[in-house]
Amino acid sequence: MTTTTATITRAFERYVDTFQSLDPKARLRHLHVPSLILDARGSHLLSSEGEAEAFLTTVMRDLAERELERLGETYTLRRTGDDWKIVVAVVHDADGVLTGSCR
Repeated sequence: MTTTTATITRAFERYVDTFQSLDPKARLRHLHVPSLILDARGSHLLSSEGEAEAFLTTVMRDLAERELERLGETYTLRRTGDDWKIVVAVVHDADGVLTGSCR
């Protein structure tokens, strides 16, 4: 594993640990601003920390109010200084992902 891959893996593992706490402020430090979130409700461009915090607060509240279901998420991370942050997140059905390559 390269140093870059190991750094990205650690950043993602910290994000997963934070996500499980359902704390929107803690999750905010893993999100790049601006960022784009695509989910079943639509496209969400979060262009300020205030917008991002409000969005994450709603998402975390919704998750806390219902039984957690299995979801798939695909992320694009961006290097910011010495860390990697989520710049795009796509929420999708965990079993509905197509993989492969275009030829």
